[in-house]
Amino acid sequence: MNTNNDLKNSVAIVEQTPKGHKFIKVNQTQMMHKLHSHCICDSCWGAMFDSYLIPVLNSAYCPHCFKAWSDKALYYEEDRACEDAISELFLKQLNA
Repeated sequence: MNTNNDLKNSVAIVEQTPKGHKFIKVNQTQMMHKLHSHCICDSCWGAMFDSYLIPVLNSAYCPHCFKAWSDKALYYEEDRACEDAISELFLKQLNA
């Protein structure tokens, strides 16, 4: 059984969509304790228990909005430097 402390201290990792966009999946405890977020989706404004941080957008989406975005989003190579920098900032804060 996970405790709040286990969830708060779990290690965040960067993953990629099939198109190449980076994302970090986090839970509500990580969002609240590490990112000081109110866990509201930046797309639909609904409450989130699980979140997808999308560095290229500098946004957090709920699973439904993340899938919708991921299905239609286009990957632009010229966004990689910005995406990498924001990914590192997210990881630094989440894994502190």
